[in-house]
This record gives sequence, C-alpha cells and structure tokens, in this order.
Amino acid sequence: MPRAVIAISPRALAIGAGAIGALALAAWSASVATVLVIVWALLVVALSALRVRAAWSARAAARRGDALHDPPRGRDPEPFVSIHVPCCDEPPEIVAATLDALARLDWPAFEVIVLDNNTPDPATWRPLERHCERLGSRFRFHHVAALPGAKAAALNLCLAMSDPRTELVLTVDADYRVRPDALRRMHPLLGHRTSHVQAPQAYEDDGAVGLARAYASYFERYASAAGSGGMLLTGTLSLIRVEALRGVGGWCSATITEDADLGLRLLAAGWRGAYLPRVVGRGFMPDRLTELRKQRRRWVHGNAQVLFGSLRRVARLPRRLRATVAAQLTAWFQPWALPVLGFALFLGDAHRGARLVLAVSLLLYVAHELVLFIATPRRLLTARPLEGLGAHLALGWEGAVAWLEALAGVRLGFQRTSKRAGRGRGSSLARAGAALAAVGLAGFHGAGGEPLVAAACLFLAGLPLASHHLALALERGPGVPALGTDRPVVERT
Repeated sequence: MPRAVIAISPRALAIGAGAIGALALAAWSASVATVLVIVWALLVVALSALRVRAAWSARAAARRGDALHDPPRGRDPEPFVSIHVPCCDEPPEIVAATLDALARLDWPAFEVIVLDNNTPDPATWRPLERHCERLGSRFRFHHVAALPGAKAAALNLCLAMSDPRTELVLTVDADYRVRPDALRRMHPLLGHRTSHVQAPQAYEDDGAVGLARAYASYFERYASAAGSGGMLLTGTLSLIRVEALRGVGGWCSATITEDADLGLRLLAAGWRGAYLPRVVGRGFMPDRLTELRKQRRRWVHGNAQVLFGSLRRVARLPRRLRATVAAQLTAWFQPWALPVLGFALFLGDAHRGARLVLAVSLLLYVAHELVLFIATPRRLLTARPLEGLGAHLALGWEGAVAWLEALAGVRLGFQRTSKRAGRGRGSSLARAGAALAAVGLAGFHGAGGEPLVAAACLFLAGLPLASHHLALALERGPGVPALGTDRPVVERT
C-alpha cells in the first residue's frame, strides 16, 4: 500500500517550530501553560456550541418535515442524467455490483460513464470493460493510464464526456449500490435555486454497527441542520445541476475533499444545497482499521483545508448558512492533541491549574458528545448511541492531528481507501495506541489528589481499547460480494 503523499511547506515548518517552542515554554512556565490551555478550552467551547446548534436545528427540521421550500424549475420532469462512476484500482467485483444496481434504475433517460484511471494492471480493469459491454449502450467505459489530479480530475473528465443532453450529474462511488428509485427520490428536491441534492452515505457492513451509527450521526446531525439550503456535498450519491457545476468551474483538484469544496463554491455563487434524509444506496466500509484511519485523516484534513482556504467565502455566505457550513466542515475534528501533550508535559504542582482546565474541558467535551449522540434524531439507523460514540472517539487522534496538519499548511496527497485490503492492523497503529495509553496511564498515576485529571487521563488511556474494538467489528463485516452476486439494497430506518 503506498504511503501518504505529504508536502511540508516553509510555512508548515515555521508553524511547527513555533508550536514546539510554545509547548516547551509552557512546560517551563506555569503561567504560559495556563494561558495556552484556557485558549484551547475556549475553542472547545466554541466547537461544542456549534455542534449543539446543529443538533438543535436537526431536531427542528425533523419536527417540521424534510422538504426544502424551493419551487420546481419548470423544465423536463425527467431530465437526462449522466451518472459518473470514477474508479482507481478497484476490485472488479465491487464495481460490477455497482453497475448492476445502476442498470436497474427507474429513470427513462440516463447514461453511466465508468472512468477507470491510474490502474496499472489490465486484469483489474478489463473485466469492467467487458461488463459495461454486456450492460448495453447506456454504459460507457473509459480507461486512462495516467491521470493527474485524483478524483476531481476524473470527475471533470466524466463531465467533459457527458452526453450533450445532460442536465443533471449523479456521482456514485465505485462501491455503492444504488436503489432503483434513487433518482425518483432525489430529483423532486431540485428547485429553481437548488444546485445539488445530497443523500446520506450508508453501509452494508452491519458488523461495525457503532461505526455505522457514527457515520449516520453526521447526516442526522449536520446535514439535517442544513434544511435552509446549506448542504455541502459528500462525494457520492450527489445529484448536481450541470449548469451550476460548470458555472463554478467544475471540480477542483487543489483539495483532497473536492466534494466539500464544490459544495461551498456553489453556495457562495448563490445556489442552495438540499439534503434527502432517506437511504438511496449503500457502500462498503474499509475492512481494516488502518484503511479507516487513512480515510478519516483525509476527510478531516481536506475539510479543514477547505475551511482555512475559504474563510472569506464562508464569511460572505448568508448569515443563516455560515454556522451550518462551519459545522459540516468541522464535524470530524476532535480536540485530543493538546490534552495528550499537556498531561505529558505539564507536570508538578505549578501546573496544577493548567491540568485541571485540560481535564474539565476534555470531560465536558466527551459528555456533550454523548448527549448529542443520544439527542440527535435517529431516522437512518437505530443503533445504540454509546456504540456510535465509541466508534467516533476511537478515530479521535486522526480528528485532531489532521486538523493541525492543515492549519500548519501541510499538504496531504489524495489516497484511495481500499475496501479489500486484507486483515491485520499494523505495527505503527499498535505503537501509536501504546504511546497514547502510556501517556494516559502515566498521567493517571501522577494525578494523585486530582480526581478530574485522573479521570481524563484514564479516558485517554482507554481510547486504544475503543480502536481495538472497532478493528474487531470491521473484521466481522460481510466483506465484498463475488462478481455477479446480487445482494439487494434494503432501506432500514
């Protein structure tokens, strides 16, 4: 498996050196440490307030119904749809199942463009070419041996190849099997000011029910809160108006979350984004925790990259949309980095105040996340909220470090997430978990008469156990279907 492509700029080196210097100064001076952790605590409070607001808006949206009040555009009730399925070195049996599901769509006018790119072995993409031929003239297969620009470039090429009649584009990931009525459900939300409709991402892997709950929580909490038209895009099951897509210059390769970037540019151009709170397709989770962590790191880093690079664009959005967009872009961020470093560095009686602020902020953050998992409407998945919280926290280190990387200007190259990577979790992951547990246990041992600090350190020490539980749950998943297997997509509410 190729390693992540990382570019470290002079800005990143300068910020990193400054951060190390600040931590060293804080470890030496209790006053500096106290100021540092108070600033961090205020940021945690602001983040928590943003998420509480989103959850409150989601509950209000659930009470008043799901429709976005946007009159229809008055064009063809069944416009031509070009369905884009980019794939890169994907197992052919997974993509074939995706294409079979698309062939059953209940829609009169559509095409499917399958663009395989950067796949070195013809034995991987040739079966897909033959499969498209068997499915008929609606399915067009293209292979590009070397295509720079990652997924965004592939989607732009699909757009250029689209039928001239195309009014709408539906993006579908290579591992997603779409329901026959997907377009029937999504299309009615495309009003005259609406550029795109986003459906929730759902998964086949019932073994990792906690992770499925955590994924569903994003859509139930943040996407449902976007009922005023502030929904961004999440990359798959996205129905987009071609006029709007071309009007903002298409997909952008400058970020590794091209979906969120496009959604933000569409909103900034005056369009609205709608959310359909119904499952219209299911994909596969990664079957290894290392792959899942890589995926989460890319999501967090890319969304932070979009946010930091578009602060002016966000500030110029209508007031009702700013908090909604910010909540979506910060949804996967978790503030673990400073507590871990603080409990490791802020030792001695002089740092007692700093340790206490860290501990209280950390415990309140976890408590508020639990309340939100319990209080958020559960329309997509009814799994127990504690399992969802556990899966969410198990990926917390990626949610902390990737944000710091983006803030420092580190550029992380796009990496596809393998859904068939094999078993085993890797020694680097074990070392990271052992280091985190060691910091937590050392802090717990040294807390003495500070019960809140002891509780916070014990929590940090337990995070690797949550990761281990999540890894075992992933390995209990159903795996990928064999070529030709027809496992129906069933909506569960």
